Amino acid sequence: MVLRETKTLRRKRALKNKGFTLIEVLIAMTILGFGVAAFIALQTSAVLMRAHAQRLTTATQLTVARLDELMLTNPDLLANGSDNVTIGSVRYTRTWTITSDQPANGLTTIRARTNWWNKADPRQVELSAVVLPDQG
Repeated sequence: MVLRETKTLRRKRALKNKGFTLIEVLIAMTILGFGVAAFIALQTSAVLMRAHAQRLTTATQLTVARLDELMLTNPDLLANGSDNVTIGSVRYTRTWTITSDQPANGLTTIRARTNWWNKADPRQVELSAVVLPDQG
């Protein structure tokens, strides 16, 4: 008899406990909401960082290209200068300076710099090389 009453009580409790309470659902939705918000923030940050990395790579390539051109030129013919390159919506300004007899007599130092704006924040890449005088 006792065993039968226990089974009956278990069945009644099982029928009562079907589903979730409103509090449980609200807590689960709150946790899910925080997770979705964190994911959106992470995705936004990833998109911004990718754009920055792309601009930095482009600026570095532009700087290397200008430095390579200048290094292949006779050091006696080199002069300071600048130019602008626009790629997409980004304007890159390249400048180069030539310093004779630096770091030692007979050597020429070439500095190439590329500047661009990342929103309101100026950015730049600068590379330099030391060139021997033309022996030919």
